[in-house]
Amino acid sequence: MSIIPRRALPLFALLLAAPAIAEDDSRALLGQPVLALAQYQGVAGVLATATGGARGAVSRRLREPGPGLALLGDRYVYGWGCGAEGCAAGGIFLAQDFVQGRIYLLLLEDGRTRLAVPPSTAGWPPALAEAMRGFDTIRAAQIAAPD
Repeated sequence: MSIIPRRALPLFALLLAAPAIAEDDSRALLGQPVLALAQYQGVAGVLATATGGARGAVSRRLREPGPGLALLGDRYVYGWGCGAEGCAAGGIFLAQDFVQGRIYLLLLEDGRTRLAVPPSTAGWPPALAEAMRGFDTIRAAQIAAPD
């Protein structure tokens, strides 16, 4: 005798599969521009809240050229976009920890950090330093060896 009524089995199976499907979605974005990650359901809402007054600058930088989204280990999807002046002078780095659902964002303007989420490099996982090296070696070193 089953505890779950037979007619509920398809719905139950769908609910059990939902986390695996959602987890695979951000990895399905690999190779796409960083804007695709920013628009992803698990990232877009957090970005809208976290960017505040920098929302316009974030939006512009997300549309700039950069490599396609990549996978770091079995935990992070990341990418960046940079202006003609180069990434360290003006660009955006965005990563998602798809295991915990956290995002990491760094917006650079005129060679300075305009916005970082989380705001301190101490809050960034050291593993992201590897992903950030192609974007900005100075900030990557700060993440690898936090304050």
